[in-house]
Amino acid sequence: MKNKLVLLTGVAIGYVVGTRAGREQYEKLVKQAREVWSSPAVQEQVATASQAVREQAPVVLDKVTEAAHTAAGTVREKTGRADGEKVSDGAGI
Repeated sequence: MKNKLVLLTGVAIGYVVGTRAGREQYEKLVKQAREVWSSPAVQEQVATASQAVREQAPVVLDKVTEAAHTAAGTVREKTGRADGEKVSDGAGI
């Protein structure tokens, strides 16, 4: 489903950008896009995706925070700097 949506979006954008048929075709395409977007089936999928994002956001936040802490620790290890040591900006060189 996602791949089809991405493909259709790409086709629509390509058509709008590449069309030489004028404003009428553009307006027709915009109207069709709005109709598709406002359809109950699409809105149901949007609601489902939004709910999934809301449910997974805390999990993603935890993983990103953990990865950042791990990366910071690795950098400290590799540079030999302890917590709280100031890093020189190189201006005195």
